[in-house]
Amino acid sequence: MVLVDSGFEDGVQYINSKKQRPSVDASNKLIPEVKTTATAEENNYARSPEAIKAISGALKSMGFPFTQVESPFNQLSDSIQNLRLWGISQYEFYVANENNFIFEEKVRMIKEREKRPYMFGEMPLVVLTAGNSSSSDSDEQERRVNQAAMTNLSHNSKQIIANSDHHIHIEQPDLVVNTIIEVLQAYKNKSRLKID
Repeated sequence: MVLVDSGFEDGVQYINSKKQRPSVDASNKLIPEVKTTATAEENNYARSPEAIKAISGALKSMGFPFTQVESPFNQLSDSIQNLRLWGISQYEFYVANENNFIFEEKVRMIKEREKRPYMFGEMPLVVLTAGNSSSSDSDEQERRVNQAAMTNLSHNSKQIIANSDHHIHIEQPDLVVNTIIEVLQAYKNKSRLKID
């Protein structure tokens, strides 16, 4: 497994400009069963008057309609940039990111990890961490510490600090590809990862 600048179950999130943490701010709501089909109403929720009003206001504050992609996505090919512009212009994109139970789900993940340290056994695991983030605040420092802790998912793991910001897959794609190859080879050969 390769985690590319991954999140951490109990990491800080900003919701409506308020700093929140799952272990503190989860409401213990019951998580509903996973749905495999959606109703017509659910499929059209993004185009409901309420959603259009909420989303269009947010989009306008971000400069909608968008005419160019932001950095580092402007390094991608023109066809991929156009696809991103189309995607971030769709109301469905924003509705799909809405999850009213994310903190409850993360609390469940935290408890599972506490019960089962090194739950991946000897599976090769590399955690790629952004090393050039412009932020030096306590949240950024916590993110780096938390990503280092992700190596505790496996006895056969390591962390690599990338020479990039949070979009390692765009800024250093060769690092991501080479890391995936290294992990696959270690898995195939049942060998330990090389610690540099």
